Amino acid sequence: MLRHVFHFDNYTCISGATDSCCAYLALFLDRKEVFYKKLDSSEGLFDTVMTANLNNDGVPDFIIICNWEDGSDLSALISKSKTSFTEKQFGDISEIYCTATGDTIQHLQPLLIKDINNDGKDEIIVNLAKYNDLLIANSCTDTIYADR
Repeated sequence: MLRHVFHFDNYTCISGATDSCCAYLALFLDRKEVFYKKLDSSEGLFDTVMTANLNNDGVPDFIIICNWEDGSDLSALISKSKTSFTEKQFGDISEIYCTATGDTIQHLQPLLIKDINNDGKDEIIVNLAKYNDLLIANSCTDTIYADR
């Protein structure tokens, strides 16, 4: 059984896969489960979780990357309160076209969570190039807005 544990202040996110069939993601606030999702397939794995402030409410939102054999999905848990979240699917990130290579991006590359347009809400910037610990925008970079 593969398992990842991510800690964010009072929140703990556990992702993993069972031996028999499924990947899962569970979010806890002070040891109380507030969100749970199971994939009915052994092919995907929730392997990256990051926090953001996508709706500017002061409660953490969670960015989740699920990697599959042939691509990546990006989703977010948008807070309605400290104990209630709505899942928003941003879709298959492998559909982003990269003009530098003339190909579509198969797996999600480094990402950055930042308020780039100064509206108080974080945006998700994907497919940045990484060079000597710097993240650099390039022709493969795309920005995802949670409210669109």
